Amino acid sequence: MAKTSIRFSVTNGFGHRAATWNLRAQKSKWGQEIYLTCRELKGTIHTSFHATGEWHTTYSQAAFEDLLGDRPANKARHKIEKWQRPNEVKPGITLAYKVLTPWSATTTPITEDMSPIIQIPNVPQGYANETMVLIVRSGMSLEIVNATLLGQTELLTGERLLIVNHAIAMPTIKNPGPAQVQFFRGKSRSDLASEHLRALVFLDDQNGNRMILDSPVAGLKN
Repeated sequence: MAKTSIRFSVTNGFGHRAATWNLRAQKSKWGQEIYLTCRELKGTIHTSFHATGEWHTTYSQAAFEDLLGDRPANKARHKIEKWQRPNEVKPGITLAYKVLTPWSATTTPITEDMSPIIQIPNVPQGYANETMVLIVRSGMSLEIVNATLLGQTELLTGERLLIVNHAIAMPTIKNPGPAQVQFFRGKSRSDLASEHLRALVFLDDQNGNRMILDSPVAGLKN
């Protein structure tokens, strides 16, 4: 029986891991919804691939009200980014999303049972694991070359939801320039001196595909 939830993380074989992800399919009144969440965010942010074709990354309602309040002026900030289901990259294949994990991202000590989680081996310095969420047309045969199929499940539409991973040379990430920094819940710049900090960066690749970068953060000195 196909799984409706696929959990995965990059591990280095020496007791450390990167972020842990959960891709799940869930039935709703609109059809079958697909959600991607990062465990470290504890449900505060998730990416939704809705059956309607309206896709977005958003705060949960509770997290949004906790962080930004319920003021009308902040309503537009509820969704971090939104887009329409993209065109197929090849006939019958939709590249829904990517998770990019650089070789340097396995900094979190493993303190839990990892047996329910698909462990992706870390890559050499200068490389990254590119984990892709694919939606494949019903009845279509897909040959996976130079990549690993981590898991798949069949959707109510007959389409298949796949997680595929391969190693790539770490791409150059363009810095968009200075950004406004905002701290929440009483946090301040001094909290950036903590160990094992992670940053999740939302960006597009060179072909315009949506992607999230799981990156370590060098802690600032007090």
